[in-house]
Amino acid sequence: MLPTPGFHHLHLNSVDPDAAIDWYARQFPSTRRTEWHGIAALQSRNNVLLLFDRVDAPPTSEPPSAIWHFGWHVVDSRRT
Repeated sequence: MLPTPGFHHLHLNSVDPDAAIDWYARQFPSTRRTEWHGIAALQSRNNVLLLFDRVDAPPTSEPPSAIWHFGWHVVDSRRT
């Protein structure tokens, strides 16, 4: 059987990477702000990185896309 797949990082576009990182860090207090190859990032305890790429404008909402979210497993969301 193949091992469980995983990933190292996920790129997110943001018009304000610092504000986005602050928001995610409040939602997921087990994370910490960092940098990876000069890109502002948020690091989780299992070393997965959210990388925030600065963009000039938010993306359009058309056409509809299947890739509009990612899941983050939280063991006890009510407690955290």
